[in-house]
Amino acid sequence: MNIYVLLSLLFFGFLLQLSNAHSATPYENIIGKLERIQKQNASFSSMFSIGKNDQQIAIKGIKIVGNQAKLTDHLIVGTHHGNEKLAPDMSVKVIEEIVKIYRDKSHTLHQLFQSYTFHVVPVLNISGYNRGSRYEKNGAGAWVDPNRDYPDACVKNKPNYTLKSTKAISDYIENHKIVGAITIHGYIGTFTYPWGIYTKDTHSADHQFYKKMAHKATAYNNYRYGTHTDVIYPSAGTFEDWAYHFRGVWAMLLELDYQANLADDSKALISFFADLPRARSKNHQHTGRCTKTNMRGVRARP
Repeated sequence: MNIYVLLSLLFFGFLLQLSNAHSATPYENIIGKLERIQKQNASFSSMFSIGKNDQQIAIKGIKIVGNQAKLTDHLIVGTHHGNEKLAPDMSVKVIEEIVKIYRDKSHTLHQLFQSYTFHVVPVLNISGYNRGSRYEKNGAGAWVDPNRDYPDACVKNKPNYTLKSTKAISDYIENHKIVGAITIHGYIGTFTYPWGIYTKDTHSADHQFYKKMAHKATAYNNYRYGTHTDVIYPSAGTFEDWAYHFRGVWAMLLELDYQANLADDSKALISFFADLPRARSKNHQHTGRCTKTNMRGVRARP
């Protein structure tokens, strides 16, 4: 073989190995999309991190900041479960729609949204997302369900914050005084609100307000709505019930459909944020009867 041909083959083989060694992970690809959005909208957006996970990887997000003196902070967090691959895409889509509203002075929501700061974390569970797993790896090497890792109103003796990611998002919510929050999952096609805990008293003190917001929002995507427990089934240690019960955050869970129309789902989320109060709920604790009934025969809640 010609020496020049041999050297060329060796060189291209080296380049191929180098490319494979540095191929981006799914998480890095999502963060790349955020960074491109941020660069295109640098005057009112910035990248941030809520902290590092158990593998010492920064959990990154994008912040869209209004131009008014008094701002209300809201949060969108995707991918508690790493196998729900549409959640980060949904997060990116709603960021894009929010950016359009910030830029369009003629939009009916422009003035309102200029009084908001949106904090968007598309991937909370990085290790699970990169391997397509529901679970996240903690510091001890165990795989944990992140959406069972928060304190619960009814189950008092469960382990909490066994993952650095759940503790980081919890601290971030308190440090930034988040008022409204959406957590994105898949794939049932629902838009639900507290209570989703083990209780027979499924209606919170804010039930009618939640119901009104959900009814209006789901006009865009025709999803079922109601309390988590009534529409799907109860669980212990979930983000949305923790955020509402312990912090008074107006928290809801968007369960994407299998063949979700992300544009319609974005409109539903924008409707939710447009209807929120400017402050957290003042009557958010669960005071009803707790139960530990395991409801069977229904599709699993994420």
